[in-house]
Order: sequence, then C-alpha cells, then structure tokens
Amino acid sequence: MERRLRMRKRAAVRVYMTAPGQKMTRYRTANLSAHGVFIEANMVSRLTRGVTVELVFVLHYGSLIRIHRRRARVSHVSRRGAGLMLYRTGEPASPSGSSRVST
Repeated sequence: MERRLRMRKRAAVRVYMTAPGQKMTRYRTANLSAHGVFIEANMVSRLTRGVTVELVFVLHYGSLIRIHRRRARVSHVSRRGAGLMLYRTGEPASPSGSSRVST
C-alpha cells in the first residue's frame, strides 16, 4: 500500500549525513520528494528508525554549487538504503515525526 504524500522523483544527488554518535558520511540519493528522500547505501544499517539525522545536500548548477541543510527522521531502513522524512525548515525536530517540508 502506497503511503507517500508527494510524488517521488529519481535524483542522484550527493548528500552528507550525520546521526547521533556517528561521523558525517557521504551518500547518494535514489529519489526525492517534497517530504522525503531515499538514500542508497548498505552502510545505513547502523541507523535506527525514528532517529533524527542531519543532511547536507550538495547541488551543482554549472559552475555554481549550492548547499542545502535539512534535518530528517529515519522512516525505514533496508538492505538497499534508508527512507528519511524531512522536517520543515527552521522547525524543531518533533519526536512524533509530524513535521514535514511544506511545498
């Protein structure tokens, strides 16, 4: 059963992620939506569902590089990677996970 609130788009974007007690590590996204991101990596198995992580997206526009920082909650972890739900910009991380990126 599909539970996504927004359509996902395939996107291979460089993203750096750090979780509590872990150092920042570079990954690649598989897809993005207004509310979430899926990060491809078999090393994300150290993540626990419900944990808040810090993300730094690195976007290239020709010779210009843009950096976007977001916080996200781990929604699920599989052998392929991790699904993360993004928090709204500037909003504190909510333990209930009800905060989402608005469009």
